Amino acid sequence: MRSVLARARFVHLRLVSHRSAVANRAEGCTMSENVAVWIDHKEARICRVFPGMADEAVIAAPHHVHHKHPRGPEGVKDHPEDEKRFFHEVAESLLSSTQVLLLGPSSAKLEFFKYLQTHQQALVSKIVGIETADHPTDGQLVAHAKAYFSRLPPTPASVMHSNHRA
Repeated sequence: MRSVLARARFVHLRLVSHRSAVANRAEGCTMSENVAVWIDHKEARICRVFPGMADEAVIAAPHHVHHKHPRGPEGVKDHPEDEKRFFHEVAESLLSSTQVLLLGPSSAKLEFFKYLQTHQQALVSKIVGIETADHPTDGQLVAHAKAYFSRLPPTPASVMHSNHRA
């Protein structure tokens, strides 16, 4: 039981549109999944943008009750595998994405990109942009993601989706 709870880091999932992904799948549409990831060292907010809808999930970084005493000249206080596990969870949630925009206020977005270059090379080609962004609200993140992806040329999957609907 403890391992299941330890692995479940999704804090919340919020549907931003009235139209559900289930309804779109029922119509037989193959949708392009564009994802904006706002990431810092405490959490990753993953905003999936589909035609006419968006949803958001939050993956929390590990938080420890036990304090680790600093060792070495740098005085590093984190647990060595925490960042790697956190980045792995975020990367796993992006595997089905078509295009990914990385956002964040500090160095975590670049550290995550370096993690992808080392451990998940298949996702590196899906990164379409890396931008600095402070702490946006849910609505601001969704609006920025929609605006960003609307400026990009359509992917083959999104062209197939729009042709299917016509």
